[in-house]
Amino acid sequence: MDLKSFREDKLKITQSAFAELIGVEQSSISRWEKDPDSISLPVIQKILEKTGVSYEELTGWEKPIPKPLDVNNTWEKANFTKCTLSDYISAALGDKNLPDERLTQLLCYNSHLAEFQKSVEYRHRRQLFSKTGSNSRHSTCAHPTGFLLQLD
Repeated sequence: MDLKSFREDKLKITQSAFAELIGVEQSSISRWEKDPDSISLPVIQKILEKTGVSYEELTGWEKPIPKPLDVNNTWEKANFTKCTLSDYISAALGDKNLPDERLTQLLCYNSHLAEFQKSVEYRHRRQLFSKTGSNSRHSTCAHPTGFLLQLD
């Protein structure tokens, strides 16, 4: 915070007049202009009240605007991991002499993972469309598998 610039440029008053405005001694204004970190919160509040400016105007602070969240291709890494694990599991199971029942269970589990991913992707896309206020001309969505999903 540059109190001196604020006082001179915005208010266009002397240290004495500023001190009188907020009810402190001129020496305090001089000290605060040299060391703005020494200004207490009640004094800042009094300056804001007496001058009619906002905290942002007094300090030059700007609220940071967050960057939009990128949700494109959010499943790419997960899909790569799933495919890599699936291939590894299938190859490893092919080398083992497992009973057909156990092999079927493991492959079925792998299939359930793929279906779960599709379900989550579908819900995610549906949420995106509902948040963007889509209309009937956006009622279908291309699924990563190449199928068109009906979103109605």
